[in-house]
Amino acid sequence: MQHISPVKTYPGYIVLPDYFGWEELDAWDEHMAKAAEEERWAAQKKHHEHAALAVVQEWHIEGLPERPDKLPANKAGAKLMGWIIGIVSMMINKDDLVDPFLSGASGDTSNSQT
Repeated sequence: MQHISPVKTYPGYIVLPDYFGWEELDAWDEHMAKAAEEERWAAQKKHHEHAALAVVQEWHIEGLPERPDKLPANKAGAKLMGWIIGIVSMMINKDDLVDPFLSGASGDTSNSQT
């Protein structure tokens, strides 16, 4: 899935998988947990960088190599990582389940007597 960068300093796009396997999710989760433990901003960003590098399949961002081994350590680079974190977080937290207790949902399991 292609995502266009909103960061003016780093125009272009990245490609993420349509879904993550458990291995990618585990790598992401490990780095995000380590970032949460850090008190220093730069230490947090180091773990965010590893998380982003672990899940992005393709990089087509102006000023970055095709397969970067690091991301720019500047304010715009932090915005780029924040944008990636936001996209991945939405993908991971996506909930496609239908609540059977909502009115009108298919598969209604209410105990109505007729």
